[in-house]
This record gives sequence, C-alpha cells and structure tokens, in this order.
Amino acid sequence: NTGTGTPGNATKDMGACFVGGEIVGISAKSYYIRNNPAGVPALYRKTGPSTVEELVDGIQDMQIEYGVDTDGNGSIDAYVVAGHASLDSADEWKNVRSVRISLLLVSREDNVTDAPQRYVYNGSTVTPSDRRLRYVFTSTIGVRNRLQ
Repeated sequence: NTGTGTPGNATKDMGACFVGGEIVGISAKSYYIRNNPAGVPALYRKTGPSTVEELVDGIQDMQIEYGVDTDGNGSIDAYVVAGHASLDSADEWKNVRSVRISLLLVSREDNVTDAPQRYVYNGSTVTPSDRRLRYVFTSTIGVRNRLQ
C-alpha cells in the first residue's frame, strides 16, 4: 500500500480506490494547417516527437473556440478562443463546457465558380480574390461531465 521507489505509490493517498484501474501513457497531438508539397493547404497532425502526418488536403483554415459558462449556471454563455480574458487562468478553464471546431475547406483548382464566392467564416463575411469553391464545416462537442 505504500509502494516502492521515489516518489512511491500509495493508493490510500489518492482519495479513491483504483483497483482494476488502468495506466495509460500520455500522448500529445498537435493539429495545424500548412501547404502540402503540391502547394495545397492541408490539415496536419503531429504526435509527440514523431514526424508530421497529412490528414486531409483542401483545408484552408481551422478555428477552435471554447464554450464557457461565465455565470455558474451550467449553461454556455460565450464562445471564446484560448488566451481570451475569460480563459486566462487555470481556474477559469474549469468553466469550459464545450469545444467548437470550424474548418474552412477550399477546392484544389481555381476558376471553379463563375465569380468569387462570398462566405462567412469566424464571424466575418469574406469575398476572396480567386474563384475557388469554399465550404465551412462546424461541429460543437460537449466536454464530458461538464454539461448539465
């Protein structure tokens, strides 16, 4: 029960019984947008120290916002990006109830549309200078055990 080695392992100090529990290694994953070797914007993933992996091409932009309960009633009051005043301390991250991910997809080829196609993304209406086809996909995911 007191464990061995340093710092030791004492289940009675964990505040709960974890008999039959499982230890899983931590894995950090980073997602980002960059141009692939063909010059097309793409979504990439990097897992830990491994090499990068292209997941899908034609992704021009990605935005991640966090649904925050600012008044403690269990409902989401605002969506903000990391670094916003609502999320500038570790304690305030406890108020995050959901994550909203938006992807802006773009066609590989130009001159697909008859005229530049206006689109709404990240709260702004944009009229591009090219004639590529664009589409916005948005998904909101509830943070487990945080929604009421």
